[in-house]
Amino acid sequence: MHTTWEFETAQRGRHLWDWSEGGGPDPALLQPLRRPRSRAKSRHVPANVFSTKRGDYLRVESGLEHDLVRVLDRSMTTAWIVAQPVHLRFEVGESRRVEHVPDLLCIGTAGEATVWDCRPTEHQDDDFVERSGLTRVACAEVGWFYEVFPGQPVVERLNERWLAGFRRDRPWHARHRNSLLAAAADGIAVADLLDLDDGSGELVSTMWHLLWSAELSFDGAAPLRSTTMLRRSDRD
Repeated sequence: MHTTWEFETAQRGRHLWDWSEGGGPDPALLQPLRRPRSRAKSRHVPANVFSTKRGDYLRVESGLEHDLVRVLDRSMTTAWIVAQPVHLRFEVGESRRVEHVPDLLCIGTAGEATVWDCRPTEHQDDDFVERSGLTRVACAEVGWFYEVFPGQPVVERLNERWLAGFRRDRPWHARHRNSLLAAAADGIAVADLLDLDDGSGELVSTMWHLLWSAELSFDGAAPLRSTTMLRRSDRD
């Protein structure tokens, strides 16, 4: 199988990438290869999603992609995210060509690149399975990773949607961060942390923000309640 990689940057426009030149392109320079649009018979509703990792908006094609952006954005191991990052062309056999544009590319804090496709398990038909398999092989050949995001359990998704409302850093967060993390060093219930607020709401806001940024951890598979136990995350 021969694979052609096409990227787009502001400096070079759309161009083919020659991996023999050494390493991949700079992810921070990549631009989306296409802009998803809503059509009369489309099953998806594109949206502009704010990413704290980028400090900017990403144009995504579906609610499932929106969910994945939240997951990656909240992870302490994500450094950068790009939507619609690459156009892959696979020469399969002697006469057949398969094309694919994955949904997202993320760069980890250790520099590793992961290409993502979003597709519910029940909608992973033969066509998707083929494109997914070819993409996985192509990524492995250049030292990149590949993952399929099928969605999240309902409770986990709702928890992250709630926390996303507190993703932006606020001026008062720095004033309360250390005291909150210290209070949660050995574990503390949400209600007990809320009782520490002086009535301004600043400490409450900071608590939710630290949960979003994963500096405070909790059981994301269970509903967030006043009795939910919070702990300082191990970042080492």
